[in-house]
Amino acid sequence: MVKRSKNYVVALAVGVLALVVVAASYGAGSGTSKRAADSPLVKMAKQKVAAFEAGPTKYAGPTQPFNPGKGTAAVMACGFAAPVCADQSKEAVTALKAMGWTVSPAFDGQFSPQVQAGFLDRAVQQKLDAVIMVSVDVTTIKPAVDRAITAGLNILCTFCVSREYYGKKTTKGWVYDVTADFEKQGEMDAWTVLSQNGENSKVAVFTDKAFDPLPPRLAGFTKVFRTECPKCPFQVRYFATGNIAKPGPPEFNALLATKPAGTLTNLVGHYDGMGMAMAKTLKQIGRTDIKVVAYDTTTDSINALVTGSPAAYTAAAAGPYSYAEWAAADVIGRLKAGKPLWPGRMSLQSTLINATNAKQHLPPNTVDPTPSGDWRGVFKKLWGKG
Repeated sequence: MVKRSKNYVVALAVGVLALVVVAASYGAGSGTSKRAADSPLVKMAKQKVAAFEAGPTKYAGPTQPFNPGKGTAAVMACGFAAPVCADQSKEAVTALKAMGWTVSPAFDGQFSPQVQAGFLDRAVQQKLDAVIMVSVDVTTIKPAVDRAITAGLNILCTFCVSREYYGKKTTKGWVYDVTADFEKQGEMDAWTVLSQNGENSKVAVFTDKAFDPLPPRLAGFTKVFRTECPKCPFQVRYFATGNIAKPGPPEFNALLATKPAGTLTNLVGHYDGMGMAMAKTLKQIGRTDIKVVAYDTTTDSINALVTGSPAAYTAAAAGPYSYAEWAAADVIGRLKAGKPLWPGRMSLQSTLINATNAKQHLPPNTVDPTPSGDWRGVFKKLWGKG
């Protein structure tokens, strides 16, 4: 078993402590009460939210041009059942082609360690230069990862936390993360909840063990609650990836059966697929007392924020996942060319997407937050392809 970093373990410990907090009920009702709206906590939370939704003024990225040459690569999504993973993997293929490399269509990892390990073994057999894996938990396929890096394969893992296991390079190939600051995203969602219900917040967080970004997101969320509202209760509920397409989903139906009006103010979906599923169910059954926040964005969730339907869906902390795939392609090219890598690629900036800024992410723009202007064109120019 590979040990996680000390900071990572401490952050998770904070999350565990928060799970056992038991608070007195603040009474029934929906929305933000006058008491909460007037509280210093809500005022501070709203200020935080305003800064989060404004987004970063600058994104980490390369500045030095180079010749990426020719190479061969493959891309694997954690699973096409998660829209955000499917979108990212297709964007990675587009980026590699734009760089002039040979790449096959994106591969569906099916949330299966066996399938994902097989993908890496084939990449080694085919003598590929590199692969991009989207949001894959390396701990579940570590033997295959070890075989691949020993064989000299460079693995780019986007929206992953692989650095917890491969933090110091010792062999020819390696695992390189290009990812967002997930703990910061958790903090964004926590402040959003507090801006809506303040000290009256009663929260249930849904999470899926198939995604490795979730522990730091949960750690960031619970850290804020533990510090700012120690009496605000919340619980963690797990759900299976395969249940996302089922009515409810089932795990959410089970929770609602125990939560009459006034006993729950907020739900957190570990990505927008779960968040939207919960919001749609709330609309169908006429529950207006609960607000939903999530992570990542898709066309479906952006439309919900723009139109206000379903009304329960209110915000998502999102990283620049389209940009991250082009950044990953850039890193692959620089590795092949023997060029130095640029800093900041393991903590790309995130933005809180809500009704205030959602219109900015309608087509033809990306649904996820990205740098302003033709950022794809910037990459192409750095590669000599512009």
